[in-house]
Amino acid sequence: MYPAFFYLALKIIHILSACVVIGYLMYDVFIFARLGKTRSKEAFKSLKREILKPSALCMGVGFLVLIGSGAMLGAQYFGGDLGFWQNDFQKLLWLKIALVASLFVLTPFSLYFIIIRKTRDPFREYYHHIALVICVCVVVVAKLMLG
Repeated sequence: MYPAFFYLALKIIHILSACVVIGYLMYDVFIFARLGKTRSKEAFKSLKREILKPSALCMGVGFLVLIGSGAMLGAQYFGGDLGFWQNDFQKLLWLKIALVASLFVLTPFSLYFIIIRKTRDPFREYYHHIALVICVCVVVVAKLMLG
């Protein structure tokens, strides 16, 4: 068990990194979709590359911090005397973990098309939409966990 201050700091870091990740996805799905409709394809592609390059780094770091802090927080609720499937909180936490794990299916799926089939990934423009829906579901499950 972590000391109370460390646990509180970890929860705050987890929530802030979730805000970064979901904020990035919201921006990409909703704001960039609008910009793409008002510019030529080449101008939009250039603009997106220029803007998303630094923000993708921020998103990547935010995602890694989110996963790391989530793993550390989740470890507090499983194992030993606590068990793994003993109460509703643990069951919802497993659901949350499964939803987050589903995000990791997108990358191998994309690589399958690019490396094995040597074609363009047909779902490439929808990955952030899918990730946003999954993230919103994770937030809803997190709220259900905490009552």
